[in-house]
Amino acid sequence: MGTAGVAPLRILVIDDEESNLTVMSAFLRAEGCDVFAASSGPQGVEIASRERPDVILLDAQMPGMDGFETARILSTAERSNGIPVVMVTALSGLQNRVRALKAGAVDLLSKPFEPAELRAKIVSLARLKAYNDEMKRRHAELRLSLAGSEEQLQATLDAYARFVPREFLHGMGRTSIVDVKLGDNVRLEYSILFSDI
Repeated sequence: MGTAGVAPLRILVIDDEESNLTVMSAFLRAEGCDVFAASSGPQGVEIASRERPDVILLDAQMPGMDGFETARILSTAERSNGIPVVMVTALSGLQNRVRALKAGAVDLLSKPFEPAELRAKIVSLARLKAYNDEMKRRHAELRLSLAGSEEQLQATLDAYARFVPREFLHGMGRTSIVDVKLGDNVRLEYSILFSDI
């Protein structure tokens, strides 16, 4: 998952079982990932908010705040709501899959995990997150570049209004000079006087 010249993927693993945390972390580090580990839901939420990993792998069955509640918080918190969450659990069945998806997880993988499946899932989700992050960044840049444009447009329209009488626009069935298009043809007679002081 890590290639030369490309930053390693940053993965957060949340699991209350020390052995699971160790195995998962060792596998991911061997794949070239930077790994953050949390042994509880609250700790995982705090690390996700601070570190903003590319993908979160989350156990479903934990004491206190379980994986479903943790996923719900991660998917709604401002600092973590765009991070893909994969539930990795011994639970199976359609009901648990639906419950995980409703909580905000993007998928559910069974324990023991299949290395090839986990690897492919992480790469795919990290790529999707990178694309979404880029779209958000471009959207923010566009909003910033357009900031003030509405005021400039209104000032320009107000300036044109001093030279283009409202009666002329009304006679053409338009409300603004911007609405007048080349080739507009209205059969009305106008007397127009231009003067300069």
